[in-house]
Amino acid sequence: MPVFRHSRFTNVLVDDYELSNYFRASSFSASADTAETTTYQVAAKTFIPGQHVGMMSLEGLFSAEANGVEEKLRGVLGASSGHIATIAPEGYEYGKLAQCIISAESSLQLTNTIADVITLTTEFNCKDTYGTGVILKDGNTPLNWNDALIGTTNNSALTTFGGFGVLHAWSNTLNQDIDIEIQHANPSLVWINLGSFTTISAGTTSSSFFLADFDVEENLRWSATTTATSGSIEFITMFCRFNS
Repeated sequence: MPVFRHSRFTNVLVDDYELSNYFRASSFSASADTAETTTYQVAAKTFIPGQHVGMMSLEGLFSAEANGVEEKLRGVLGASSGHIATIAPEGYEYGKLAQCIISAESSLQLTNTIADVITLTTEFNCKDTYGTGVILKDGNTPLNWNDALIGTTNNSALTTFGGFGVLHAWSNTLNQDIDIEIQHANPSLVWINLGSFTTISAGTTSSSFFLADFDVEENLRWSATTTATSGSIEFITMFCRFNS
């Protein structure tokens, strides 16, 4: 039976910013050009695949506070590809699916009407690194300095086309650096490093990603190392498997 979910659970992250409270609509799409190759003497049309693109759009409300949503996104607009935008339609709980795009922001628009609040819309485009993945680290629960530095195992099926890992860390009071990675393991649970994220310095926020161009085993989890003796960090990790 279908299990429908309400959109109010959605979380939105852009780089090291948690922006869910600013937005009220979001969408993710992927498309590929097809070039027709039909010739005479062929009964049915034929096509070959061409260029593909991923797109993400966000619509929400402008806020006038210092370092608000418009200021954050304005700093991303037109910058080179490499910014990370994620929509988690069921919230960023462990095991939920999320759409992620490693992208360049292509537009940012404010709309002002006499009878309504100021609204904000933005779009991100990407030509190659985008997809739907599984959340490995729950974003609702901070990681305290004395918590276990290893995540719950997520089970799937071995895939042979690689993928990419994503990290968003939007709040951090740890008094030492932290290194976070994603590991994968075969059915015998022999764990090895799948990819590592950029080291997060003490008391700073960060976002990063890595590409894996090899077979990805069935089991995934996050792992971290730190010598912190106080503080906590709020972050999510996720991994998107490529299908082709």
